[in-house]
Amino acid sequence: MRRARFFPLFALLSLLLLSTTPVALADRGSMSLTPGVSVYEPGQKAIIAWNGEEEILILSTDVSASGSTLALELLPLPSNPKAIEKASFESFVTLQDLIWRHAPAHYREIPAPGAKGIEVTFHEKIGAHDITVVKAGSASELTDWVEDFLRKNGIGQEFSLQKFEPFIWDYMARGFRFFVLDLMEFSPKQKSIEPILYRFETSFLYYPLKITSPVSGDTK
Repeated sequence: MRRARFFPLFALLSLLLLSTTPVALADRGSMSLTPGVSVYEPGQKAIIAWNGEEEILILSTDVSASGSTLALELLPLPSNPKAIEKASFESFVTLQDLIWRHAPAHYREIPAPGAKGIEVTFHEKIGAHDITVVKAGSASELTDWVEDFLRKNGIGQEFSLQKFEPFIWDYMARGFRFFVLDLMEFSPKQKSIEPILYRFETSFLYYPLKITSPVSGDTK
């Protein structure tokens, strides 16, 4: 069996690009499940490794909310993930050290800123995360399934994915069929959520920015 090799250059370049961009859209679409409560992602951290065939994506978001609420995060993926597992905050520190040790001098001078139907392919609770991966045949089926999924998880109040639907349609028009749903508790106190590693096949370097366009506020 051929061993997949991931080249550090892609991860280094990815973090260099992120560290020199002061404001960007966040990585996952967060939705409050409590009426009147807004959720925010003022910061994000990511490591991307890609070898031309397979990618490893490690994500952590800084989150807060205007009140206590259960929140749902939605992450589109180009293929069904081969692995989803807990990652470590130390990975960000280690890679950041490598960047500043090996990056060109002009970078080191820049300060780093703070199918039809639905098929469930994965479900597991990992720390603060309750993660479900589904394969969707259409955007309308996905939104209907998510709303039913939330009701079955005790979310009694009315909830709609309406503002996310155009972005879900866009991802599906580009061939995305797999979506990660992550249920977590948010509160007014900002905190960094423990990172999660996603490993999946892809023929292109991928980072999910567009899905969070409807989320309020700016993200570093």
